Amino acid sequence: ELELAKKIDHISNVNSNIVNTVKSISIIENSTNKREVLEDFISSTLKNHVNILGVNVIFDKNAFDGRDADFSGDDKYLPDGQYVSYYTLSGNNMLTTPIVGYEGYDFYNDAKDDLEITVSNPYAFIIDGKEEVITTISEPIYLNDVFVGVIAVDVAIEFIDLLLEEYANDNDSI
Repeated sequence: ELELAKKIDHISNVNSNIVNTVKSISIIENSTNKREVLEDFISSTLKNHVNILGVNVIFDKNAFDGRDADFSGDDKYLPDGQYVSYYTLSGNNMLTTPIVGYEGYDFYNDAKDDLEITVSNPYAFIIDGKEEVITTISEPIYLNDVFVGVIAVDVAIEFIDLLLEEYANDNDSI
């Protein structure tokens, strides 16, 4: 039981580490490369945690670096430059796409509305051209006690199933 709890807790801690990194980056003054620093951290996180299939980064308009207009037209963000991006790996390369329609996703709304870490029901999602059944662990981001966005990690249900199988085999029941 303890080992299963540790493995599941580890995934949630990875998400919280990204949130804490966001908070640390956000307080750096006069930095023009905050997005690049965060993207490098996310790339490293994905490479070091193979069971995390993707990272969702959703910020309210200008909430991360106040520079959305500078990124207008950049295909990694929404057309107006709002920092709303999905990160995943294809081989060893990080792919970045904007999350169009994020306001309709439960993982975003549940974290925003519940003001705490949430875990989605399983759902099918295309990642790097392959349909995966995933669950999303989401955490709201607060800067100076103000909600500014959500960070969420996607985990394959297959990985959760393997953890449960391992637990069942170790305990002869589930």
